[in-house]
Amino acid sequence: MAILAIGKAVFQFLIGLKSFGTLSKGSLAHSAKNAFIVASCVIATIGANERASADDNLKTIFVEPSCAEHLYDKPIPTFSGATATGKARDSYCTESDYSDTSVSQSPTFVELSKFVNDKRFDHFIAYYFIFSEPDVVDIICSRNKAAPITMDLTVQQSSFEETDSAEPRGISPTDSNIQRLQQCMGNALKVRWVGCAWFAPNAKCPRSEIATMHLKFWKFQGTGLSDVVYVFGSGNIGQSLYANFDNWAFYSTNAGSAVDRQLGCLTDPIAQTDPVTENGVTDAYFRCLKAKNVYSADYPVSSFLMPATHLNFLLSTLTKKLAPFDDIYLTTQDIGGKQIHDFLVGLANQGKRINIVLDDDFHWARYGISVGVARATKAKWVEGLVHDGGGRITVRYLETNHHSSFKPSLHDKLLAATNSRNESFAVVSTANWDDGSLRSNLETVHLVNASSWASFYLVELERLWAKSFADDELPIVDVAPKG
Repeated sequence: MAILAIGKAVFQFLIGLKSFGTLSKGSLAHSAKNAFIVASCVIATIGANERASADDNLKTIFVEPSCAEHLYDKPIPTFSGATATGKARDSYCTESDYSDTSVSQSPTFVELSKFVNDKRFDHFIAYYFIFSEPDVVDIICSRNKAAPITMDLTVQQSSFEETDSAEPRGISPTDSNIQRLQQCMGNALKVRWVGCAWFAPNAKCPRSEIATMHLKFWKFQGTGLSDVVYVFGSGNIGQSLYANFDNWAFYSTNAGSAVDRQLGCLTDPIAQTDPVTENGVTDAYFRCLKAKNVYSADYPVSSFLMPATHLNFLLSTLTKKLAPFDDIYLTTQDIGGKQIHDFLVGLANQGKRINIVLDDDFHWARYGISVGVARATKAKWVEGLVHDGGGRITVRYLETNHHSSFKPSLHDKLLAATNSRNESFAVVSTANWDDGSLRSNLETVHLVNASSWASFYLVELERLWAKSFADDELPIVDVAPKG
C-alpha cells in the first residue's frame, strides 16, 4: 500500500524530532531532556474499508523519558553471566533530569496549548483520571481571560475526599488544580467527580456504581464551528505530558461526521447518567449509538466504551480484526485475567507471533519486589501465558525507574499488528490489558482501522521491543545507580 509505505518513511524521519529541533538517534539517547516522537498524516481514501473526510487530520505524539546515564556503584552480574555497569540508557530518571520547562516545551503540551488558545473553540469537554498539571490550568485560565470559554470537566473521585474518619481532609494535586480552575472560571466551569475514592480511609464503594473513571479524553468545539478536535490516548493531564511512556492522538474532523458522532457516544452516556452505574451507562451508550447511527466498524477509528461494551464482544471483534495479521505487538502497564490469557493464547494457536513489552517491575516481582501494579501473582500469570503460548508468545522487559524517587513508567496501552503485505492495525486504549480494567472501569478502546495511522503505533511498538530486554539480559539483582 503506497500510502502506508510513505507513512512509515515519514514516521522514521520524524523519529529524529525532539521538541522543536531535529536530532540524530545518538544525540537523542544521550540527552538529559525528554524524547518525543511526532507523526502526522491526513486520513483520506486510504482503503476500501477506511472512510474519512479529506479534512480529517491526525497528529500522534509518543512521549518517552530521555535522561542522563546512571551508573551502578559497581558492576553487577546478569543472568547470562555478563556484567552490567548501569541502567539502560534513558531508563532511569531522577528529578534532576527534568527542568522547570520540561512541561511547557514538550510537544504534547505545545499541541494541547494550540487548541486551548484557538479562539474558534469556546467550549471544552474533558474526561480525565488525573488532572494535576498546573501549567495546563495556567493556559486554560489565561485563555479564559483573553476570550471566555465554558468547560465541562469530569475527573476520577479524589482519593482524599472527606470520610467518616476523624483525620483531616487532604488535598490531592487534582483537587488543588480544579480549585484554581474554579477560581479563574467561576460558573463557566462545571466539574463532576465520578467513581469511588478507593484509597481514602473507610472508603465505601457500592458494587452497583463504577469504581474508577479511567478515561483520557478532550474535545474542543466552537459555537457554529464546522470543525471539532479530539485528544485521546493513554496520557493523563500530569506527568504523562512529558515523562511517562505515553501516547497522544490529536484528531481533527468535521462536526457531525460519523467519527464525531461515534466519539460523542463515549462521553454523552456518562454526562446523562447519575449516579454513574454500569447498567445506566450501558443503556445510555446503546441509545446514543442507535440515535446517531454509528454501528459501523469500518471508520478510520472505531471506538468502544467499557464496560458498556461486553468484554466478550470486544475480544471477539479483535479476534476477527486480527485474522489477516501475523505479528502482534502489545504493551501495557498492567496485564492479567483469564479472558486476556485465553484471547492471547488463542491468537498464538492460530499461528500468530505475540510480542509483549512489560515494565521491568514484572520481572522483579517474581523475586518478591512489588512495585506499582506488579506483584508475584502477576509475574506467575506472565510465566503461565508464555508457557501456554507454545513458543509463540514472547515477553521482554523495558527497564524503568525501580529505585528512583521520580518514576516515569511504561504507561502505554497499545496493540499493533502487521503482515507480509505491510498492512497495519492498532488498538489504542485507556484500559490496561487485564480483565478487571476492561470489565469494571470506565474506559475507552479505539480500534485504528486506517492502516497508515496504525503504522505509527506499529513503528513505536517495534522501537520499544528493540530497546527492551529478555529475562536473561537483566541483572540478577536490581541495584540502585549512584545518586
